[in-house]
Amino acid sequence: MPMTVQRRDYVEEVLGGLRQIDARVHHVVLDATEATLLHRIDWDSVEPEHAKEWRTAQLPRFMDARRWLLPAADVVVQTDELSAEMVAGEIARWLSV
Repeated sequence: MPMTVQRRDYVEEVLGGLRQIDARVHHVVLDATEATLLHRIDWDSVEPEHAKEWRTAQLPRFMDARRWLLPAADVVVQTDELSAEMVAGEIARWLSV
């Protein structure tokens, strides 16, 4: 279930609930630098302009949440230099361990 959650209590609630259903839930964080995220937001040709503004405004909250998100994750994939296919491959390799 892909989602971006910036509040620790929500992450704990969501993961806890999912793990009650199935213990094989993995918390994967797809990480990128602020510069990469800004570049991706700016070059997104699918989202309307107001969505880009909202995403840009949320960026400081996400960057702050990384302090607890990254250590809490089962796996962190640094995506700055990776294509979507490469990211999926990294996750698949991790899951096959």
